[in-house]
Amino acid sequence: MKAAGKGWKLLIVNANMKRTETSYGYEATWSHVDQEYTIIEVFDEEGNDVTESMAWLDIAEFDCVSKRDRTGNVQLDNEDGMLLATKGDNYTYFEGCSNNWGVAHSESHESTGYDSDSDGYGYGRYHYDSDVSRTTTHQYKDTFLLAYDTAAEVDLMCLGGVKGVSAVASKIVVTQDCSLLDRLLSVVESDNESKFDISSCQQLLEMVTELTTRRRDALSRSNIDKVNKILLGLATSFEPSKELFATILTAGDKFGHQNLSVSVLQLLSDTTRLRQHEISSFLCRANFILELNKRPGNQFNYVENSIRDLSTHASTSSNQRVSTIRDSILEMIERHGWAVVEDVVKAALAQLHRVRPRIDQVVIRGGLIRKIQGLQECLPGSLQQHVVDFTSDFVTSMGNDMEKASDHLSGKATNLSKFSILRSIYSLFEHGTESSQRDFGRIVCKRGTLFSVL
Repeated sequence: MKAAGKGWKLLIVNANMKRTETSYGYEATWSHVDQEYTIIEVFDEEGNDVTESMAWLDIAEFDCVSKRDRTGNVQLDNEDGMLLATKGDNYTYFEGCSNNWGVAHSESHESTGYDSDSDGYGYGRYHYDSDVSRTTTHQYKDTFLLAYDTAAEVDLMCLGGVKGVSAVASKIVVTQDCSLLDRLLSVVESDNESKFDISSCQQLLEMVTELTTRRRDALSRSNIDKVNKILLGLATSFEPSKELFATILTAGDKFGHQNLSVSVLQLLSDTTRLRQHEISSFLCRANFILELNKRPGNQFNYVENSIRDLSTHASTSSNQRVSTIRDSILEMIERHGWAVVEDVVKAALAQLHRVRPRIDQVVIRGGLIRKIQGLQECLPGSLQQHVVDFTSDFVTSMGNDMEKASDHLSGKATNLSKFSILRSIYSLFEHGTESSQRDFGRIVCKRGTLFSVL
């Protein structure tokens, strides 16, 4: 193994493998095989424990070199195989597994869907064939010698996806190794699976920004390209955090927002990233865009797009953190002014109306609307439709809450101040529709305990 070439590293790896085979049907009509690998310890050639620094080795599958099909059978003519090479007498995955791992040190069995009162042949009387399964689990433990080319370490680590890339990024931040950063960016740019998480993206942006101290260096194409590649390397499964958006603004201030505009636009417009985020995430985006609009050299105006995205893609889950949304909106109004954020806030309120709300969420929303109406810049009547929506949702959520709590307000409702509930009732009679007022009257008549708790 050492003869493989200069710069190769030899490791001693102790690992576990759990192999689970599940067959379905009384006659095992079809089956499925799963395997899970766990690295226990890793030692270098001198016997030093390097388990922690080699954690990225969990990408290794100590398996037959050929690829398995869905049933676990090995396809020997398949070239994109696993790590270790072996084959059994009949070319099956099980034989290959046994040869690589030796004899299982434990075995367990589990069956479901079988009646104790069977007909003597193992056939239960009361279950469909699809409800019957047998599971056999084998546990293996063995020691392997593993060699790899250290020149390809970055590429190997990145095979672990976001986790592996994060490990390389952390190493770069600690060592301030710009050549290693260039290598990582090359891998991230070319591999759809090897991308940055939020922390890695932010740390690398901060490093490049802090290392670039001279104006001439900030305008160099090399450094601008690094920043753009980092931005584009953020995995689409991650929505930038408030802190990452702040770091992007700082990077733009140094390298020129016009030089980063294409990457920022792609970051904001990726529809995969937009799907099913909470309203607070879209408000975070909007705040970033409003900050960006204050910067000279910003060539795009994303505000209208952010409003459209919020209305189209924001989650309508009832688990929205309305108190967080309220705080974000009030912070945006204080920082940018009502005239600037009015359209964004109205879009957020409209989206909250589409959510199936709880009583506590509705009352918090009502308090937010009243606070905004108290602003001098807020024209009378400009939020009238949102007030009407609020009163309608208040009646609906009040009825649902009392229905679930058997004629009493639930714990979430009683945690609210009595004044906030009474203030919501006052808004209902002041601004609500006749239909909403009648519905509220029916609730009061049907569930007379409402006012006894207020």
